Amino acid sequence: MRKALLATTALAFSGAMAAGQASAADMLSIGLGGYMEQWVGAADRQDDNDEGGVDIQSDSEIYFQGSMEADNGLKFTVHVQLEANQDSNKAAQIDESFARISGDFGQIEIGARDPIHARTHYGIADVGVGLNSGDTQKWIPGTYLSTNGWFHDNLNVIYISPRMNGVQVGLSYGADATSENSVASAPKDNDNAVVAAGINLNQTVGDAGVKISLGHLNREQAGDLDAKAFTNAGLAVSMGAFGFNAAWAEMDGGDDTMESDDWTAWGASVSYSDGPMSVSLGHMTHEQDSGGERTATMLSGSYKLAPGVSWATSVFTVEDNTTGVKTDTGDAEGAAFVTGVKIGF
Repeated sequence: MRKALLATTALAFSGAMAAGQASAADMLSIGLGGYMEQWVGAADRQDDNDEGGVDIQSDSEIYFQGSMEADNGLKFTVHVQLEANQDSNKAAQIDESFARISGDFGQIEIGARDPIHARTHYGIADVGVGLNSGDTQKWIPGTYLSTNGWFHDNLNVIYISPRMNGVQVGLSYGADATSENSVASAPKDNDNAVVAAGINLNQTVGDAGVKISLGHLNREQAGDLDAKAFTNAGLAVSMGAFGFNAAWAEMDGGDDTMESDDWTAWGASVSYSDGPMSVSLGHMTHEQDSGGERTATMLSGSYKLAPGVSWATSVFTVEDNTTGVKTDTGDAEGAAFVTGVKIGF
């Protein structure tokens, strides 16, 4: 479930650091964390497949996580994410599963984890059901909107540097981009190898907070296909209660005969937070070289009801004439109203 990962990465890291703290004489112990989102909404659609209606959506994960610090200053962390909702095969799924070693040198991670270009990216903001890497396609079918560039939580080796003068860099390598939480086969040719890099800046300029990111991924493909290439960039500016975000991404699918695999996505958002209340307004466009396009505009609001608990609502419109990246439903157009509760634990 990609839409909640951006909002919960900080929670996962802080929970992993807090759970199972131990002295050098203790074994690492495991604690629990995660999030739950329950949504109720209605969509009014004008397409050949359906006119829409009322629906209930759920997105939840449970984290098994723990950390300990040795006398030599090294910190060891384990993290496993269990999807709390079943997939189409009625089976529970492991999302991410990795180990981390961190110290003054930075962090080294090994396991099923998103490539680094997606994790260093600053996307557009939304306080509701999610626009960038969100769930608009669950209500109005069509292309998945994202500038993050999620591919797979494939088995990676990842290095993340310490942040120096506001700058942090990361590198990741996966021998097989299809190895998402699966038993690895014997190495052969590395036809599906994936390499990614990301860099971002987090700095204060006067009274404003400025964040800038740039990332790139290269994924080999078997046969005569060229490698897939993905590049993204993001900007986030905050001043007091106000925020502005802009993001861009470009995908080269490596297949000259499939222009729908070559696309550009961009978006922008403004946000405002005052105590427990937050509002955001964002827009995203996904344009395929084949001529297909999806646009979405979303207005969202949220209110904190308790620590880690918020009520959120989104109203959005969508126009889509693509054949879909995650679905194959053809053209779709409509509007939706979605409201629900978001709980982090």
